[in-house]
Amino acid sequence: MPIKHEYRDARVEAEPLLRAAGVRPSAILEFLDQFAPQFVHVYDPADEKSELVYRGTDPGWRGFSLAEAIATLKDTRPHYFYAEAPEIEQLAEAAFGASPSLAARGRLRTELGTDAAYREMAERWGSDGVSLKPGVRPGSVQAKQELKAEGAEAPRNNPWHPSWRGPDRLAAQTSIIRTSTKLAAGLAKAAGVTLAGTPLRS
Repeated sequence: MPIKHEYRDARVEAEPLLRAAGVRPSAILEFLDQFAPQFVHVYDPADEKSELVYRGTDPGWRGFSLAEAIATLKDTRPHYFYAEAPEIEQLAEAAFGASPSLAARGRLRTELGTDAAYREMAERWGSDGVSLKPGVRPGSVQAKQELKAEGAEAPRNNPWHPSWRGPDRLAAQTSIIRTSTKLAAGLAKAAGVTLAGTPLRS
């Protein structure tokens, strides 16, 4: 009678384990490409158990299961992990702070592992991530003041708001409506009026 067991693929099983271990996305790809194929599915019919066992050239992992090998990564491949939070903070300061540099941005991008994470960090600092215009440390007094100032400026940028001082209110409203009716409705509501400019009913 044939023995039935499910084939296990190291690439499929490694990815969630690596993510759970905190491995950087770029390092996950490296592991999946270089090391996962070296794990072989071994089935023991006596125990009716299967395991992904390392059969590659690294003597440190010889005979290790996939989970055991991943558990050693912090010691054997520390570059697979994000730097500690203070290091990231220092890199972000050098990349987006008072004297931003492209070299620091490159190091930060490498450390974060993805463009999305880099862009998110840049946004938090009020930077576009491209120009070398200094940003503002998130949560700093200056950042809070700028946020407050933006809030004060908002009504003046809203053609539905009474304090708007643009040259042609109707043209500005029409332009926004053509771009996004959802945005237009939100601006009108923030100003306490309908899109037509009549007061909202309470």
